[in-house]
Amino acid sequence: MKMKKLNIKNELNIDLTKSSTSASEVQLNPNWVTGFMDGEGSFIIAILPSTGPLKQKISLRISITQKAHSKIVLFYLQKFFDCGQVIPSSLWP
Repeated sequence: MKMKKLNIKNELNIDLTKSSTSASEVQLNPNWVTGFMDGEGSFIIAILPSTGPLKQKISLRISITQKAHSKIVLFYLQKFFDCGQVIPSSLWP
C-alpha cells in the first residue's frame, strides 16, 4: 500500500503516517488547520451542572477523530494549539 503525503506547508511534504518526523520540526499552516478542522473537527458547547454560585458551568471542546494510521496529525494539532489531549480509542493498536 502506497503511503499518502500531505502538503502542510508550501514545498514541505511530510508523511504523517510515520512517527519518525519530530513534531517539533513541523509547523502547520493556519490555513491548512482551518480546512482540516472544517472537514474533520466538531465544536461542542455544553452547559453542565456545577456546585458553584451560578449552579452551571460551560464546557467548550474541539473534537477530532482520526484512524490509527493518521493519529500523528492529532499530536501536530495538539502542538499547534498548545493545549488538549490525544486520547486513543480502543481500536488503536
